[in-house]
Amino acid sequence: HVAAAPPTLPTIVFYCAAAATSGAFIFTCMTSMTALVWLNLFNFGPTELGIFLTAIGFISIFMNVAGVKFMIRNYGSSTTILLAAVLLDVGIAGFTFIDIFWLHALYFIIFINVGWSLTLPTLLDIAGENVPPELRGKATGMIAGSMSLGFATCPLISGALFQSDVLSIQHEFGKFSHLIFLIGGLGVGCFQLFILLKGIVLPKMAIANAKLEKDKKRAAAKAKAKASKLSA
Repeated sequence: HVAAAPPTLPTIVFYCAAAATSGAFIFTCMTSMTALVWLNLFNFGPTELGIFLTAIGFISIFMNVAGVKFMIRNYGSSTTILLAAVLLDVGIAGFTFIDIFWLHALYFIIFINVGWSLTLPTLLDIAGENVPPELRGKATGMIAGSMSLGFATCPLISGALFQSDVLSIQHEFGKFSHLIFLIGGLGVGCFQLFILLKGIVLPKMAIANAKLEKDKKRAAAKAKAKASKLSA
């Protein structure tokens, strides 16, 4: 007897991992520089930032416990991950330009906090749908490890670009460059959307359409066979 080949991870898992790396890089554009952004925009220090991050932490918990399940159950994983990516990309690209605090905080929560909270659970759900049970642990580890790569690489350039003269704008309490946030939100964000569309969303749509066509043909064949019996 020829031994069966061991199961391998499907391609969609690698696309999920690449999307996780991109998302983590985009999110880290914010986490690595928020303290300095707030200092220049509002003259806020670590106390104010700590209170705010604690508050949005509770929102993240709610999103992870209930929000992600609600979105996937009602709108599907493809729609949810695209929404997550768009929210995060728009949030990172724009939040440093808003120097009215209440508006800044609201924008931050709606775009960055919600977008990021939806990202990892949805990618894990997509991978889980397409991976045999014995490989789900490996797939989860690959996606989580890929996020660590994004977390690690962004700070290597964010500090230098934050102090760059390119796209540097004077705000009420200081001056800084918005370049890293635009690179993350628009540049890496577009790359992430390309990955999601090419490797996850469009293939899932093609599979769903093929299944729908197959079901239609099967239903038509059954109807034809039933009509033939009745006519006989």
